[in-house]
Amino acid sequence: MSLRGTFVLDIEVELAWGIVDEEIDQEKMKAASEMTRLYLNNIINLVDKYEVPVTWGILGHLILDSCECVSGVPHPEMPRPSYKWLKRDWYVYDPCKKLAEEPAFYGKDIVDKIVKNALRSKISHDIACHSFSHQLFGDPGCTKAVAEAEISRCRDLLRENYDIVSKVFIFPRDFPGHLRLLERNGFIAFRGRIPRVLDYSESGGDFFGLIRKYGYMASYFASFFLAIPPPVVIPLVEDGLINIPGSLCYNKKPYIPLNLIVQKALRGIRRAVNEKRIFHMYTHLINFGMAPDSKALLKGFEKILAYANAFRLSNDLNILTIRQIAERLCKN
Repeated sequence: MSLRGTFVLDIEVELAWGIVDEEIDQEKMKAASEMTRLYLNNIINLVDKYEVPVTWGILGHLILDSCECVSGVPHPEMPRPSYKWLKRDWYVYDPCKKLAEEPAFYGKDIVDKIVKNALRSKISHDIACHSFSHQLFGDPGCTKAVAEAEISRCRDLLRENYDIVSKVFIFPRDFPGHLRLLERNGFIAFRGRIPRVLDYSESGGDFFGLIRKYGYMASYFASFFLAIPPPVVIPLVEDGLINIPGSLCYNKKPYIPLNLIVQKALRGIRRAVNEKRIFHMYTHLINFGMAPDSKALLKGFEKILAYANAFRLSNDLNILTIRQIAERLCKN
């Protein structure tokens, strides 16, 4: 790789499955998923306009346009996790219906559009695996059997529907685990956690976990108002895989003005240029449907892409996918 800074952009495509470990307002998610579909063309057009290749993290269940319960059980073929904090079935929200009825849980129309554009675009977009049902790979309750099934089902759906073999894995909730299993399944890279961000095991419900959680939240909140740039990262090698840690999640955060979020991203790009490191920004497609002001979120997104493209045109910045970075490193 050349001695320049690098900008990496991931977009996770998961819709309501991204929060199945929480309580879901199904009507709200249905409305958000419909709004997301309205903005998908805008997002695709923007990344192509500014020549920003995207690592699209596709959740396997979204490739379906319908599914059916068997004796009242959704996906009985999939092994269940045993999370200590979850007292219900992981698939309790799975509607076992069709896309037209439940657009928040099925998204074959969305994935079709993303893959079609990725294949015809002059930009080298990449399609990554984001598991089948958004399991938390780093939690002890996500057993090897669960992880194996999540990987296999998502990859099978991508291969059968689009003839795509993913080489990059995007962990749900940024909670890595089962890295050796991923390597044995042919993956070469993944997105790691943002440096110094707490994972689920560090922010639990005990007293010290809550202290860590709220202390972190306070410092993170303050960083936007104090104009502290996000971290810029370097690739790491873990259990045979290349880890490209994240730097910033782009979404509308409560109580933080959007312009401060955009400015933080711009400072991340500038810092990557100055320090010749990687600024790795990611977002979720559903963010654009859930935002209080989707047009403003999209406008901010465009400002970030335009800023990165300007540095690229001046030969001060690479803009690459996770896979491109990993493949270049593997050649060296």
